[in-house]
Amino acid sequence: MGFITDKQTLDDLNLLGRFRKDSVINIFDRTKTRQGRRILEEMFRNPLTDADGIRARSREFRYYSGKGFTLPVDESLTEPAELYLGASSSRSFLAAALKMVALKVRGMFVMDKEYDRMQSGMTALAAIVSGTVPLWERLSEEDSPVKEDAGALSGIFGGKVAGLMSAEKEGGHRSLRKAIALDRLLRVRLYPHVRRMLDLLYRLDVFFSVAGVAEEKGFCLAGIHPGEDSFLEIDGVWHPSLKNAVPNDIRIDSSSNVFFLTGVNMAGKSTFMKTVSIALYLAQMGFPVPASRMEFTPVEGLFTSINVADDIASGYSHFYAEVLRVKHLAEQVRSGRRLLLVFDELFKGTNVKDAHDATLAVTEAFARHRECLYVISTHIVEAGRELSERCGNVTFRYFPASLDGDRPVYPYRLEEGISDDRYGMTIIRHEKILDIIRGYREESLEAEPGEQEPR
Repeated sequence: MGFITDKQTLDDLNLLGRFRKDSVINIFDRTKTRQGRRILEEMFRNPLTDADGIRARSREFRYYSGKGFTLPVDESLTEPAELYLGASSSRSFLAAALKMVALKVRGMFVMDKEYDRMQSGMTALAAIVSGTVPLWERLSEEDSPVKEDAGALSGIFGGKVAGLMSAEKEGGHRSLRKAIALDRLLRVRLYPHVRRMLDLLYRLDVFFSVAGVAEEKGFCLAGIHPGEDSFLEIDGVWHPSLKNAVPNDIRIDSSSNVFFLTGVNMAGKSTFMKTVSIALYLAQMGFPVPASRMEFTPVEGLFTSINVADDIASGYSHFYAEVLRVKHLAEQVRSGRRLLLVFDELFKGTNVKDAHDATLAVTEAFARHRECLYVISTHIVEAGRELSERCGNVTFRYFPASLDGDRPVYPYRLEEGISDDRYGMTIIRHEKILDIIRGYREESLEAEPGEQEPR
């Protein structure tokens, strides 16, 4: 079974969506082809679970990193080339030649442009064939992860074929006889190799893009540790969408499988939880992660409960939606899979007493399932103190805050222990909310006309 997650998690972490602002996939997407973008999205939708598969993909990224690889083609060539290749389902020379003649004749009498498009597609494909030969030669070196494919393509498309393609790629209006000959070469005789070449190009489009981003932004590749015990250790992890993000560290394993976060609102809890989740998700894909170092045992799934909304259509309040979310994740834990589960401010939709009791009871119950790892936050610090007395497998960290006059200051650096900070009313006073309300009331009273005589 593959890696499991759900839409709530993907939305919480803003992982997908080409047109969504600051989505994680957009950070890595510098692909030059439509097919490359499709492969990148497929990788994002299907993280890996086996250590060997993750390690193999990571090795590919490591090889391309720092070597300055760029794709020598883009959509201006691949799109017409693909249209040309797909225009005929026949791989017979005779059938292809007859179709070429028919298109030529039809274009002469009914102003059909299909023959011209065919010529443009051949020109584009010839340019790809000749333009990629140096890349295949370079990727044929001994430590290349695609040396076999690259070596074969270099042998097939080098030499006389490369010379022929180089002469053809400038296009012009070739004769029908030359068009038929070139078509025979590209869509009949060499078609399997042409298809193999294009498919490899699209895959390289993704690897070149991701490796370039990782090098530019200082991402690292995670070390994979297969085994029965769950383990996650990250040094200097930061959120990839934030400028000047403050890095932090985290370590969770089966002997201490609950990472319990406290701190005042705006101190950094939610961002950190998203950061850790994104890092693990990328690592499960074999991708570079925004951290200085990461070591982990692959999990089978990731679920978050961060931005749970009410459901008006179903008649669910915010609290009930939270309860259903926790129930769903409890069912996932009960399945016996190795998971990372992330809960931000458990049961914030109910009163403080119920939230305290529920947070304590649910966290304690989850903690018994040692095959899973948990990151749980709350601003109810009393629950954390009681939990420390009941469970020996919980790590307590908090994000501190301080005051500069009446203005809260957040360093966004994790510290050991449970927070004692309480600055809610300080923030309310700093924003002058009460003054605004009182001032509005006083202005209303002043503007109110005097009592009128009854009629």
